[in-house]
Amino acid sequence: MRIALSSPVLGLALAVLLWPGNTLRPTTGLDPSWQASLSMAFVDHIPLGTHPFVFGPLGFLIVRSLWHSSTAIMASAFLLTYTAAILGTLVWALRKVLTLPAAVVVAFVVGGLAAHSEQGLEYGLGAAGIWCVAVIGGDVPRRWLVWWWPLMGATAGTWLLVKRDVGTVLVGMLVVTLLFSPAGSTAGNGSNGSARTRLVSGAMGLSGFLACFAGAWFATGNSLGGLPTFARGTYELMKGYAGAMAIEARPASDFLWAGLACGVLTVLVMTDSRLAGRRARAGAILVVAGSTYAIMREEFVAHNDHAFTFFAFVVLLAAGFRPSWHPATSLSVCLAGLGVALVVVVGTGLLPTLDPLSGARAASNQIGTLASASRRDALMESARHQMQRSYALPRLLVDQLRGHSVFVDPWAESVLWAYPGMRFDPLPVLQDYSAYTPWLDNLDARALAGPGAPERILRRGPESIEGRDPFMDPPNTQLAIMCHYGQLGSAPGWQVLARIPDRCGPPKLLATVSTGLERRIEIPYPSGPGSANDAVAVSIDHVRLPVLDLVLGTLMKPPVEHLVLDGTAYRLVTGTAADLHLLRAPAGLGWAPAFTPPTVRWMSVRVDGLGSSGSGVQVSFYAVPYAPVG
Repeated sequence: MRIALSSPVLGLALAVLLWPGNTLRPTTGLDPSWQASLSMAFVDHIPLGTHPFVFGPLGFLIVRSLWHSSTAIMASAFLLTYTAAILGTLVWALRKVLTLPAAVVVAFVVGGLAAHSEQGLEYGLGAAGIWCVAVIGGDVPRRWLVWWWPLMGATAGTWLLVKRDVGTVLVGMLVVTLLFSPAGSTAGNGSNGSARTRLVSGAMGLSGFLACFAGAWFATGNSLGGLPTFARGTYELMKGYAGAMAIEARPASDFLWAGLACGVLTVLVMTDSRLAGRRARAGAILVVAGSTYAIMREEFVAHNDHAFTFFAFVVLLAAGFRPSWHPATSLSVCLAGLGVALVVVVGTGLLPTLDPLSGARAASNQIGTLASASRRDALMESARHQMQRSYALPRLLVDQLRGHSVFVDPWAESVLWAYPGMRFDPLPVLQDYSAYTPWLDNLDARALAGPGAPERILRRGPESIEGRDPFMDPPNTQLAIMCHYGQLGSAPGWQVLARIPDRCGPPKLLATVSTGLERRIEIPYPSGPGSANDAVAVSIDHVRLPVLDLVLGTLMKPPVEHLVLDGTAYRLVTGTAADLHLLRAPAGLGWAPAFTPPTVRWMSVRVDGLGSSGSGVQVSFYAVPYAPVG
């Protein structure tokens, strides 16, 4: 009975009862496409460590869909373990304040938010925060610390290869815990820390981290030489995210509610009975503030339904505290208040329906499918036929792609799974619209110009991502496609390009214009013999913003900038603004009209929240010589 009522076992039971009801069936769409990419890359032994994307070489572990039997089985086991760890942590923390039945019920409700959220991966940071604060407060028994440090190090190393930002935050939380815990490791509760015990703790955590990170890194086909690219790619993705994805699709009052939620967390930290002394309290504040800020910045940059993730994360993290004044009453009031705030802010439409019977049935059905080879094969075959009907890729184009290495632009990589016989060959940035910075954009452009470039490109659309101009997203990559690929075939909604010798010469400066926001700029097209075969591109060299906007852009997110082309406003990715954006395709390009960039007559730059100005904007125009195909 004691084992049956232990926190890990109860966490596992709750994870089964909260099993998400989404099916294993592969399907079409933006998210399913990158999920298919992660699964195909693992099965095809593509080393994703050198392919900057928000998910790393182990990213397939969060993809339950049956793109491949091996990845779906591993992902289901991983996510069950992950969810059980979160729920077990909640039960462990809550049963110290509430009765066991109440702790289980609260864990079911709070944990259910994570189990049913598409953004639920970040909730693991809340569970990690509960453990880190407990270690800092001396609330973890000495005998546990011997395995706690290597286990948490292994968790951070694994998550760094699953989802880069989550792993990065976990590493930071562990470092803070090491520096501020009473003894740093195994010296016992409440004892004064020493350099030796802290060194031992760090060594145990580092050993766990390296064992999992290095083991998974090499097991997924990555080499030692790929680590610098992985580190630089992680930095570039995090640096460029806000300038590419900032949107405001929800009320500004969310920020006020978020501030109040952070205030509740602050009260809980300051009144936690385990945090005796300034050192312990400072460490707990750093852990809580760092993880909360990381989640808030990610979810409020793209300020839409992702706000749900932030508020649910706060509720989960708050459940791990132990207020010194009437602990059960105080914690219950705080959790109830945060829960009410969550309902008020995000509305009941986003809150999950917590039905344990449905969860158990979903678990039974999905586990039964994964355990049966015939059921797996039947589901995948049925999904393929359904996706082929949806994509409706003509037979001629399929024949042009089969037997060749293929990159899909800008996404829809799942089409390669739906039509077997094509070799998945992604660019360095897994889905090229994620090339938020010049380094990422040029990484793709160089790959397209190099000897190992994909033999074919399948293009769908043109499709806009987050309101960007599809012919400029990302800028240098699209220019490289124009220079190194010619059209092989096309159909409504689809285009197949084949690798050709480089048709472009070096860009030549046409003019540099200094102007202001919302000022019309006529495009200075070249004239003279052969000039019609010059592509024309623009670089937005400089957009001056007020100092306050620069500060807020660094701390949270910058104001959204737009490139207005012939009166139509497109999202300008600030990180790649200085790259070359196509304004006119060369006359001899030979592409289908739907996939040929239209000629732009005039442009301007606009920034949300700012009016017109007489200065502060500088752009440069370039001619790119092009030798027609033929």
